[in-house]
Amino acid sequence: MCLVSSYRVKTVCRLTGIHRSTLLAWERRYQVVEPSRADNGYRVYSEDDVNRLRRLKALVDTGHAVSEALTMLVGGPVHSHAGPLLERLIAFDAQGAAAIANQVDAHSPGVQVTDLYMPLLTELGSAWERGETTIAQEHFTSGFVRERLLRLMERVGQDEGPLATLLTPPGEKHELGLLGLSIRIAEMGWRTDWLGPELPLSELGAYCMEKRPKLICVSLIRQRPYDELDRMVRRMRDSVPQEIRIAVGGSAASRVEVDGVITATSFESLELELSTPDLKVL
Repeated sequence: MCLVSSYRVKTVCRLTGIHRSTLLAWERRYQVVEPSRADNGYRVYSEDDVNRLRRLKALVDTGHAVSEALTMLVGGPVHSHAGPLLERLIAFDAQGAAAIANQVDAHSPGVQVTDLYMPLLTELGSAWERGETTIAQEHFTSGFVRERLLRLMERVGQDEGPLATLLTPPGEKHELGLLGLSIRIAEMGWRTDWLGPELPLSELGAYCMEKRPKLICVSLIRQRPYDELDRMVRRMRDSVPQEIRIAVGGSAASRVEVDGVITATSFESLELELSTPDLKVL
């Protein structure tokens, strides 16, 4: 008979040299391992989990970031798949695209967002501007990426933590960057409500009174006249309680100058804002 070894958190920390709070943070943010649960709810780790954590810590101790170390464990940088994936998508090859995307599915959802899907969408946009793609190719590619991001959202859903609400206002149809952001901040410990594209602003106040999110994230891509953009953002700010923070991002966000509104031009800049004491989760 083959006995399968299993370990509790305290033992795993002793065997790997990883502090308990670090281990739990890595699980939550990067899904480095996915322990099972005992009948009493305690985490139970396998021998493979322990060995993986030992290898990961060894890489981190030599100076590698956790996301980089995970890439090294799985094999092959995630970003190297973006070009081949886009080629399959603009050829309308869903099966071939799925095969490429599946090669990196063992990586954390956040790594897939930042190193695969966002670079792919950036290149798609550039190809569109150069006149190298058709509307059909753009729609096919966007549909594939949207489906994949929704799958990743299911993997990082949080039951606890502060609530962040994500939406785009009327006239803003582009939602994929915001879907990616939802995944990234879920890995930081936030619960998320996805309200989708083009939410009527008249709905926002009532929603906030009922759900009381701590943060609202808004995507602004469309280039509007400055006064129109200013009025819209001020209307959002005035329609929700002042204790609820609003963050705007996207290519048009840099033009926003409204008191009480965070302007984030990238995932990284928003994550920096989220690490401030009044918004920090961990």
